[in-house]
Amino acid sequence: ILSDNSYGSSEEDAFRRDFTVNALFYDPVAKKLIDYTGMGLADIRNHVVRAIGVPALRFEEDPVRMLRALKLVAQFNFSLDPATENALFSSLDLFRHAASGRKTLELEKILKSVYSDRHLETFFDYGLLNSFLPELAAVWGSLCTSRTSSNRAAIASAVFMSASMAAMNLS
Repeated sequence: ILSDNSYGSSEEDAFRRDFTVNALFYDPVAKKLIDYTGMGLADIRNHVVRAIGVPALRFEEDPVRMLRALKLVAQFNFSLDPATENALFSSLDLFRHAASGRKTLELEKILKSVYSDRHLETFFDYGLLNSFLPELAAVWGSLCTSRTSSNRAAIASAVFMSASMAAMNLS
């Protein structure tokens, strides 16, 4: 993304959002929710993450959207709508090209989250962990033999910290 600061109406802003569930607005004067996409409220009720617009194009514009989609899946026990899921699977290689600073920021949020084990497990299940944290993806299967999420999260954090420290020593 070279330039993402655009101004306009709330409706225009809604259609610049990643997913329908993130494109809802609240009018405090009228005390009502506004769903410009016409699908956001239904998607929340149905536990669905749906890209706004053409999903493959949305992931091409910003590969970090794939990570954010899967965070919603993991945290709220949602599923991807079929078009978004197909686009995610066919766009996974693009994630490697996302800015490392943006990926680091997202990783920091993930590791601070009480849902970090769910996030990482979902990334693994969808194939994103291999592009995001390949060192962790390489050992994730063996971590999952222990079914306690706190154990997996602690081990995952330790593995990641070890990999980070090794990377810093190489530079």
